[in-house]
Amino acid sequence: EKGNMINDKNDLSDADYTENYMPCSLCYLWQCSIDDIVYYGRELKTAKKFFIELSEKNSDIDMICFCHNLAFEFQFLCGYFELKKVFARSARHPIYAVFHDIENITFRCSYILTRLSLDNWGKKLGFEKLHTLDYNVIRTPKTKLTKKELEYGERDVLVVYKGIQDFLKEYKHIENI
Repeated sequence: EKGNMINDKNDLSDADYTENYMPCSLCYLWQCSIDDIVYYGRELKTAKKFFIELSEKNSDIDMICFCHNLAFEFQFLCGYFELKKVFARSARHPIYAVFHDIENITFRCSYILTRLSLDNWGKKLGFEKLHTLDYNVIRTPKTKLTKKELEYGERDVLVVYKGIQDFLKEYKHIENI
């Protein structure tokens, strides 16, 4: 209500709460790195603006955006962009996707590439993800985030960046990965 979370759990038993409410996911922080520079925002409408501007300013370049577990992020992207093309291993499990309005950006799933959790990929790279986020805290785009929470999100995308850099040593060009 008016941007504030109303928690009525105290008025319900645990069984009532889990049986009567549909679980959902809400984007409270998005982040994207271009090389090792991390950009982030709190609302998906700003992510849409970011990707449209990135696409327009680089219209002569085909770009690849690696998302770890694209299947999860895909649901958010589909809410803001019209799907143009998708290649998936099964329903709701895309390997890559292209959207209208940002057609020169292909979103690829780095989890499919590595078959490693982000945690294990980071360990393999010697650049571990952070373990400072309390997943029991309900967050919305209006929730004030701490420095630790922002660093957690930043580190996640930097693990992917460093992992792709590692693949480039072997494959020499992003298109070969």
